[in-house]
Amino acid sequence: MELFQLETFLTVAREKSFSRAASRLHRTQSAVSQTISRLEEDLGEKLFDRSSRDGSLTDAGQLLVTYAEELLNVRAEARDALQELRCIKASW
Repeated sequence: MELFQLETFLTVAREKSFSRAASRLHRTQSAVSQTISRLEEDLGEKLFDRSSRDGSLTDAGQLLVTYAEELLNVRAEARDALQELRCIKASW
C-alpha cells in the first residue's frame, strides 16, 4: 500500500466517481481504476461497490477512509515539521 494509492482512493471516495476523481487528480480514468485495483489487490478487499452508480464504498472501503486520512495527515505534519526545522536552522 502506497500513499499515492491512498490519495487516489480518498479522492474517489470523496468525489463518489472514478471519472470526477480522475479529473481532479489530472489523470485518466483508466489510471485511477488501475491504482484502485492494485490497492484492492494488495489489501485483499474490494473497496468500492462497482455495481453502484454513485461510487459507494464497501465496508472495507469505509473502514479504510479513516486510516487513509490519518496516514496522509501524518505525512503532512511531518512535512510541516521538517519545513519548520529548515526555517529554524536557516535563522541560526
